[in-house]
Amino acid sequence: MSNQNLDLEIKKHLKGKKLVIPDVVKDRVTETLHSLPERKSRSIFYKRKKLASIATASIVAVAIGIGTTSTSLADTIKQIPVFESVFQLIGEESLNKAREKGMVSTIGESAVDEGIKVTVTEVLHDGTMISIGYLLESEEKLDSLLNPKMNFQMDGKPLGTYGVGGSSTKISENKLAGVFHLNIEGSLKDHFQLDMGIEKLGDINGDWHFTFPVTKSDKDSKSIMPMATKNYGGTSVILEKLTFSVSSTEVLVKIVESKQNKLHYTNFELIDDKGQMLGMISSSGKINKDKLGQRYKLVFSPSSEIPKSIILRPTELNHERLDVSKIKGLEVEVEIGS
Repeated sequence: MSNQNLDLEIKKHLKGKKLVIPDVVKDRVTETLHSLPERKSRSIFYKRKKLASIATASIVAVAIGIGTTSTSLADTIKQIPVFESVFQLIGEESLNKAREKGMVSTIGESAVDEGIKVTVTEVLHDGTMISIGYLLESEEKLDSLLNPKMNFQMDGKPLGTYGVGGSSTKISENKLAGVFHLNIEGSLKDHFQLDMGIEKLGDINGDWHFTFPVTKSDKDSKSIMPMATKNYGGTSVILEKLTFSVSSTEVLVKIVESKQNKLHYTNFELIDDKGQMLGMISSSGKINKDKLGQRYKLVFSPSSEIPKSIILRPTELNHERLDVSKIKGLEVEVEIGS
């Protein structure tokens, strides 16, 4: 492709898009471009695609979205350090707040197999969940959809029930950045060694294994145990525990039915005192010992500040929307206090 055609392609690709780049990044971009073979000026464009998944077993598949970008642009992007961390690139407000407060630990551990390099860049343990930043690089063009088959261990022991949410940003045809949000059933230790294994990427079997230390970094998190109960139509919702941190809001809730069944509540809503609905990041659940209902660990995005009150309500049963009267009948409101 000629330089003129390349410029036209880039201009068409970026038409109508406003890029705001910090001065320090501009300087580094300029310095890098000067070292490249002579070409006309280039711009950088990232297209972001977010996906999330929920898992309740010890093996989880997370869908990672991958789009398409000019190969010529990709060659340049690979040589330009335009972001300080994957958390910064992903752009989740909660992760950026954690970075600003110095709560994120740098890892930088890589594994290569089958022509694919996976790098764990950083990790955050805020007391409610584990967020893991990663880079994925391939010698070949990546498929449009990858479903990693993964497993985790804590201090050498397999995890029981857990959930994983994720988001990703495409950098080039061969490069992807993203984050996994690992939501583990039960309380998290303040310090532990995390083993993360990837057994499969799309149709490619391989072995990408990582072991790194994880340390709780949010000392300002707040937990309360309201044990608030709401009964409606033979169903009881018991809100057992709330934990507020800089990067998430964790809810432990138990649902008890009047008789044994195979019902599974598949979605919940959490609303703060300002009427803001907090987005769900991940969810895991297990059947109560008496088989009368289930206990759930839900992780939502953080509120801008610890709210004075919250409302929790189940909204879906076996992926079917509940009727309005049942949603209202089962919603639990809790005063947080100072």
